Amino acid sequence: MAIPSATSRQSSASDEVNAFNAFVELHRYQLASLPESLWPRLFNKLCNDTLDAGNYFCLAELDDEEAAALGSPYTLQVAEGKALARQSDIFLLDHAWTTTPERAREELEKNEALLERMANLMGIPEEEEEEEEAEEEASSSDNAGSVDSWTARDNDQKADAHEAMVELAAQQANVSKDTARAMLEKESWDLISAVSLLTLSDDAREAAEQLERRVMGDIEQRDVSARRAWRVGAVLNAMWRFAGTYQITMLNEKGEHREEYLWYVMDEMEAGCSNTASFLHQVGSAIRHSSTPNCCVVPFLFVRGPNTSDTISYCVMYPMQDLAGGDRISRNMVPADISDPLSRQAYLCAFSTPGPALAEQLIRSYKDNNARIQPLADRQLAVAMSPAMLPAASTGTLRVYSSATFIRQHLQLAGVELVDSREAADLLWLTEDFAEQFASLLPGQETYGRVDWYPETFNLVEELAPAVGCFLADALGEDAEKRKENLWILKPWNFGRSIGIAVTDNLSRLIRTRDSVPCIAQRYLCRPLLYDGRKFDLRYIVLVRAARPHLRVAVYRMFWIRLANKPFSLDDLHDYEKHFTVMNYSTYAMTQLRHTDFISRLERERPGLRWWSQVQPRIDQVIGHVFKAAALQPAPLGFSDVPSDKDAFAVYGIDMMLTDQLQPVLLEVNFSPDCLRACQYEPDFVNHLISAVTGRSGLDKAREMFRDLA
Repeated sequence: MAIPSATSRQSSASDEVNAFNAFVELHRYQLASLPESLWPRLFNKLCNDTLDAGNYFCLAELDDEEAAALGSPYTLQVAEGKALARQSDIFLLDHAWTTTPERAREELEKNEALLERMANLMGIPEEEEEEEEAEEEASSSDNAGSVDSWTARDNDQKADAHEAMVELAAQQANVSKDTARAMLEKESWDLISAVSLLTLSDDAREAAEQLERRVMGDIEQRDVSARRAWRVGAVLNAMWRFAGTYQITMLNEKGEHREEYLWYVMDEMEAGCSNTASFLHQVGSAIRHSSTPNCCVVPFLFVRGPNTSDTISYCVMYPMQDLAGGDRISRNMVPADISDPLSRQAYLCAFSTPGPALAEQLIRSYKDNNARIQPLADRQLAVAMSPAMLPAASTGTLRVYSSATFIRQHLQLAGVELVDSREAADLLWLTEDFAEQFASLLPGQETYGRVDWYPETFNLVEELAPAVGCFLADALGEDAEKRKENLWILKPWNFGRSIGIAVTDNLSRLIRTRDSVPCIAQRYLCRPLLYDGRKFDLRYIVLVRAARPHLRVAVYRMFWIRLANKPFSLDDLHDYEKHFTVMNYSTYAMTQLRHTDFISRLERERPGLRWWSQVQPRIDQVIGHVFKAAALQPAPLGFSDVPSDKDAFAVYGIDMMLTDQLQPVLLEVNFSPDCLRACQYEPDFVNHLISAVTGRSGLDKAREMFRDLA
């Protein structure tokens, strides 16, 4: 949005006012968080791309202890001789890198300049640089002692030994002493290797040297690749201490709105302090946290023109207090929605290592949280259940309305008619609540609470302090296995198809994930049962026919298997094909595996295993416990308050894994799941389901395909 050109001072002023008013209208929601007095100054700086913070601020070097605690050797301060009054100016901080967690690794791997820039900005040394320096220091110390003890006699003996080796090599290979000496020096005075090379023919020697160069080149290239991979990983681990985030709304290829969270690292800029040379380093990233900040820093997306390519992202910073030369710049880095003091301290663990007192306080918060949440005892789960299947078939025409594609494509049941009007339907297959009519939804199904066979899970919006405490309890504990397996899977609340899911051992990432979409952190299953060395999970379809007066639940006999593409290990946590199993919504290859083939192969892999008598009953028990627990609680924790005359049913997708000890682990409960894959494996799946619910033709087959949990 450039200021229009004008032919006169009056028209130019008028155009500038119009442009400013348009700027305010277009950016009103972003400007609301900034003092109105600074809007004109911000507008001018944005239009002219004025990056003048370096005229007022500089970097100050921290002592080693403070630098180690903050994770950076510098902090930002007001330059000597400069001063800024409260809300007197506003500054643009450019973004050096804007990315998403899914794209970040690939961008660093493909862009050497970006990798080096981020590594330098984040203060990441070359791999094992500190170890090498320590070794050099130790070596220098050892050599100093050796030099002090060396005598002229020692040096003479070494020279005599080398001279004798030169004469022997020259004699054995029939070459001059100069040639023999050169080869011995090349081979680090290895006499046998030197003589072997000297006695080879010229062609053989050239071939040997070419082979050596090729092998050494391959080794060097592998070393370079390994160092680069280490550097990429180090940047990805450190970025969560430096990055900020903002949300944008985009249109996908279908014209649908899609929200996306972008992460950014603020740019470097030329900055220097009095009595120091000017140098290039991070500025925005050097601003430190304070609960009483003297500056405010927020992201700002400047829409310069009509296209998305004309949008530029910055951060803007303005002083909230009067600032004098030498004052350190601080900002409040804790999100505004975190008000609890301990949760605020937990959030700051993303940027610096907590001290012993804070760590103990957070671990205590985790233990107290555990004490409040107890799994239901078996006697508490004594819920009255009855078979979900109807005792006799129904007659007459059933009119069904559904917007689900798999229903409309696969419902081919005698006595059932698809209609296009909700009002004309006897049965609605919906994902919304309706007051009357037979509906495919039980109210109050938001959450079922915690149970002992469910992985330890934390809501990062509400349970940040205990989540951090749990991580620290393992990280700081004496149990080496717990430290090694302190891995967490981060899941957005309401995303499916593995969108936005990540596995991490990085506390900073775990904490900062809450800044984007609402997420849970769930303990990662480190020792799963494997199929052909690969990780898998199982999707079960569960029909809940009623909650009162008796709970009526049935499980579809056929389940389907989702299989990872690569052998499982705890390495390469970013490798989707190793750690994730949902392939049908991605570009990855997908293994089609029927449940009968899966069971046969698994029983061959594990002699003595009997699926239907040993494993499936355990899985059914877990599924039963889920819905029994829900039947004991009113909404939103369950559905015990559903009226008994509510003519409804619900279909759920239950995702399960097994430990290597055959213990079922519940991953998710999905309401109104996508059943297209079930229809691909069993074309009559929808017919079986409708028969089971309504008692239409095919009820006998439905009874065969659904297993009552009563």
